[in-house]
Amino acid sequence: CEGLDHDLVKAIDYERIRPAVIQCEPSEHHLKGIRAKIINLMECRSYRLAAMTDGNVIFERLT
Repeated sequence: CEGLDHDLVKAIDYERIRPAVIQCEPSEHHLKGIRAKIINLMECRSYRLAAMTDGNVIFERLT
């Protein structure tokens, strides 16, 4: 799903499905600014950025 991470995490029904951890590979090298866009989306969905590598972002659900 290269390049579709934002669309995929946006499509999750967070009222019904509440994963404890979500990991994405934003493909920042292809889509500039997508990492920040995903981080903002996940924060709005009650997740916090738990870790970040050169290629991945990992979120954990808040309470």
